[in-house]
Amino acid sequence: MNFQTTAMPMNCPYCHNDIITTVKYQAGLLTYVIAGTLFFFLCWLCCWIPFTTDSCKDAIHSCPQCHRIVGKYERLST
Repeated sequence: MNFQTTAMPMNCPYCHNDIITTVKYQAGLLTYVIAGTLFFFLCWLCCWIPFTTDSCKDAIHSCPQCHRIVGKYERLST
């Protein structure tokens, strides 16, 4: 299943309910790359911005019924 950055309908593989996923954002590889690039180019005061912006973070999808993680969208995967 292709997960994106927004909540999506699906059938939970754990509790087998029809759900709309809950999305939480977590700092990922892209977040650290952007912060490191800003630091490298002497923008020290701006290095914290990627850690406060959801559009720079990975999206973690979980089930609102059983609260288990059902998928992840990585903006920049290894």
